[in-house]
Amino acid sequence: MFLCQHRYTSMISEEKQCMHPCYGDSDLCVFHHPDADAKAEAFAEALEAYMKTVETDETKETYDFEGFIFSTANFEGYLFVKSANFISTQFLGSANFALSRFFTHAGFGSARFFGDAKFNLVRFFGNANFSLAEFSDYANFAASRYDGQALFGTSKFLDIANFNSSKFRDTASFRWSCFSRGAYFRSVHFQDKSIFDQSVFHDEVTFTEAHFAFLKHTPNEGVVLNGAVLEAAHLWGIDTLRGYDLRDAFLLGISLAGKRLEGCNATGAVFKNVHTDGWALDGATIAATTYIYTDYTRETVTDDDGNEREVFKPVEESRVPADGAFGDADNPRFTLETYFFQPHEWNLALNFPRRLQRGIVDYLNFFPEYARVTHGLDVATTPHREGQKIRLTFAIDDAKQQPNVKAALADYMQHLFTPIDDIREAVVFHDSRVTEQEKAEHVAELTSNLLHSRILMAHEFGQLTSLQQQAVNQQFAHTLERIDSKLATVQGGMLVLAELAKTPPAPITIIQKNENNARAVVHNTVSVRLELTTLAELVQAAPDDALSPALRQEYAEVLSEIKDALKAKNTATAQSMWGSVWKSLKNTTDLFAKVPKLQDAAEVIQGMMGTL
Repeated sequence: MFLCQHRYTSMISEEKQCMHPCYGDSDLCVFHHPDADAKAEAFAEALEAYMKTVETDETKETYDFEGFIFSTANFEGYLFVKSANFISTQFLGSANFALSRFFTHAGFGSARFFGDAKFNLVRFFGNANFSLAEFSDYANFAASRYDGQALFGTSKFLDIANFNSSKFRDTASFRWSCFSRGAYFRSVHFQDKSIFDQSVFHDEVTFTEAHFAFLKHTPNEGVVLNGAVLEAAHLWGIDTLRGYDLRDAFLLGISLAGKRLEGCNATGAVFKNVHTDGWALDGATIAATTYIYTDYTRETVTDDDGNEREVFKPVEESRVPADGAFGDADNPRFTLETYFFQPHEWNLALNFPRRLQRGIVDYLNFFPEYARVTHGLDVATTPHREGQKIRLTFAIDDAKQQPNVKAALADYMQHLFTPIDDIREAVVFHDSRVTEQEKAEHVAELTSNLLHSRILMAHEFGQLTSLQQQAVNQQFAHTLERIDSKLATVQGGMLVLAELAKTPPAPITIIQKNENNARAVVHNTVSVRLELTTLAELVQAAPDDALSPALRQEYAEVLSEIKDALKAKNTATAQSMWGSVWKSLKNTTDLFAKVPKLQDAAEVIQGMMGTL
């Protein structure tokens, strides 16, 4: 008896000798003989006998079908209790493995399927290797289950590939695979890595309602993830998502940081703990996405067949925008991009003794306004007192502005030690858009904040130093100077209104006749009240021996009265506001007159009131 002379040429097979006898006059066995029609009956008989031998012979560990040429193959519902080797096998007609079970390794590497391939409802308990396999007709892997690795690397699907409702518990690799027609992965569960590195999709690829745990190297264009669940999935090797359909998807704990989305649509998707730092959205993605959700619920349901499955649902109350759509008439500047905008944050540690930190923090709180006016920078800061240092947290829109913010901070900190009389000259305005009036107002506010901070620093040392007394006197003088200026404007406005109405300045009709002048009166009246608030806070921060407890309590009540009046500034008339300011002025002078150190200030205010 002569043995088959079949040569095993597959790159993934071991070098070996076929042990089956030759078929007829051929030098090949019935399994490797190429004439499928002529050998059909003999093939079926020999196959049945071979499989019985494998199952009963304990020394045989594998169903070795390597290189076999099947006319058709029907293994529907078959239980492969030993390893199955279909490497380089050719299936000239239909290959039906539906409902079969592979209890150990299943190897279909380099296999050729010329007819339809049915692997639906198959259970692979071990690894399933379809590397280098080629499917010329419909490949149906729907509802199959893979407990081990599923390897489809460099496989070719020349017709539709259907993996709908399949479950992959271990790595699922489609690296270098080619899908010539539709590739469908609806409701698939990838519980480990799902790799599509260098895969080629010539038609639609759909992952609708699929579940991903680790997504690596998917195609960067035209992927349908409608309703898919990407739970803590890693989008490795994917820099650009182009034309992705993310509608109603559940993006849970994934990272889109540093990725670019072009022509995508995420309407109705749930974004839960999604990292978006440094991502970029093109106009089409922003326009297409009309609303999202930020939370979800999950519940277990039982279908008609008694199978349990998890169902994910968005929480309606988490909808963004809460009403309407991104970019519509009610939300014209609110988009997916602006919702997830994250400013660039960084920290800077400043060394200051603890006893100075209160005053330094007070001074640093004014820095964002200083940076905006003098340098044209939009920055938010949060100071933190930590031991012997102050940690300053910055938030800016553009990371490239960080050096400019540092430069502005260096300028600002220098002013902390600049003499008050030199502040006007020391402040440099780098933003050419700032008007002279805005410059003057800013210098005034900076000076006021600087004086207040110096008082706090001196007070923390618990010493009534000359520096402290000088700072108190300077701030009184500075604040009173501003009050004088604003009262002059109020006085001028009131006189104009009185002249226009030919009556004392009181009725609301005067305001209606000269709206612009009335606005000036109202604006400056409010400003005067704000200055009075500054004076009140200054007295509150003054040394304990400057005011008796009774006077300090009385002044606190005046301060509360002023602040209450401020709250109503948007609805009160000029007349009522002026009455409130007048009352505050009188209360202030009455209090100042009781304190020797403040009597000069009281006389100044009384003089101002006399001119009115």
